[in-house]
Amino acid sequence: MALPIGTAAAQYRGPVHSAEDVARFRQYRGPGGTEAANAWRDSFLGNRFNRAVAMTEKGHRGTSWGYGTEQGAVDAAMRVCSDRVKQTNASDACKLYAVNNRIVWPGQEFELPALGIGFGAFTFRNQYFFQGPDRAKGVMVWQHGYGGRCNQSSASSAWSIVARFNLAGWDVVHFDRDACYDGDLAWVQSRLVASVPKLREAGYKKIVLAGQSRGAWQSYEFMAKGQFADLVDGVLGISAARHGESTQQANLRAPDDWRIVMKGIRPGTFVIANVFFGWDDYVPQAEQQSAFAREELSAKGIKNVIIYEAGEDVVPLSGGRRNGHGAASSTIFTNRYSTCLIRFIETGEKVDACSK
Repeated sequence: MALPIGTAAAQYRGPVHSAEDVARFRQYRGPGGTEAANAWRDSFLGNRFNRAVAMTEKGHRGTSWGYGTEQGAVDAAMRVCSDRVKQTNASDACKLYAVNNRIVWPGQEFELPALGIGFGAFTFRNQYFFQGPDRAKGVMVWQHGYGGRCNQSSASSAWSIVARFNLAGWDVVHFDRDACYDGDLAWVQSRLVASVPKLREAGYKKIVLAGQSRGAWQSYEFMAKGQFADLVDGVLGISAARHGESTQQANLRAPDDWRIVMKGIRPGTFVIANVFFGWDDYVPQAEQQSAFAREELSAKGIKNVIIYEAGEDVVPLSGGRRNGHGAASSTIFTNRYSTCLIRFIETGEKVDACSK
């Protein structure tokens, strides 16, 4: 039985990464000076799993992220590093500096301790720093997209923007749904309703629901149901969609369903950040849905940042067509919007790219 929210006995006392663990992993100690230290922070720690960085003694480097396997990330980082060495006619050899949460450079070896942590249906993946409710600014619940019935897609890593929240002091947990029930929104909502209060019981000061595609839609559905919406301090929805694998259904139903869920969200003190992209087959009226969200939420007095990004520098071109549904993976998107989205979620202030 869940303890009443705010009960002292319910405060989290489980494993965390100590301040010393976090500081040791965040501090760059390899070759290359300030430039390499900045790359370690921005191009490695601030990006998604699987990730790796390779270096030479003279500071040449190669970084990779977002690979399906650890070995794929290692191979890519070594290849990029070697190519840069050749371009400068240098002769020093590339060596792996770090992969995922392990520093392997000779004399600097360190690995963040693996932690087994769960809050109801939410689990901590050993891809982040975990500071616990006493030290973290809050907790972000990440919800992945829909991969098809019984097609498990939860193993994929969250977008790099989630890693940026973690670097900024937020804990991150994943809602890894059972793929065979993934099409049942009522089943999903029941697990959210059972698990969100456990985060407040654990002592988190702020709770943010975040997700991409179906995961984003489910976050909004949770707010529209209202049962525990007052426990949530913010929502970050990216490419919100709920119509499975059918782009035809998206064309027919998405705009009306979007209006229904936006209208269902009642006024509150939480903030909402929503991101849509152009060239998205699953959100074919993304620009119009963005405008409706801004109008509806603003009329209710809900602080909001609504981003519609159709820049060709952001939406990737692959196989002769642009994929707006996966555009949050873009490095340009991450670098352009992560800082202002973090600030908005934390303070409600709209600055820089988020103020347009």
